[in-house]
Amino acid sequence: MTNTQHPFTSITTFREQFNLGLCQLLDKQQLGTFILCLANASNDPALFKQFKTQLKSQYINLLDQIQTALNNGEHINAVERFEVQRYENVR
Repeated sequence: MTNTQHPFTSITTFREQFNLGLCQLLDKQQLGTFILCLANASNDPALFKQFKTQLKSQYINLLDQIQTALNNGEHINAVERFEVQRYENVR
């Protein structure tokens, strides 16, 4: 499969590209993307196995960041914005 293949070519292609997108989001190291990836991985054993190490590492890092911020009386800004890849000419 190439990166330019349309995601709606087949259900397999859609799932592969969706999971690839999740993997890219997981690299963002943000609370919102962590929750999104964890929610999807918790419903797909193969995806959970693929993401498990990275999810665990992010959980530990996010927990430490949030606990430190709260202990220091800091405001937690958990709302993030991220770019969504758009496909032109979807019919």
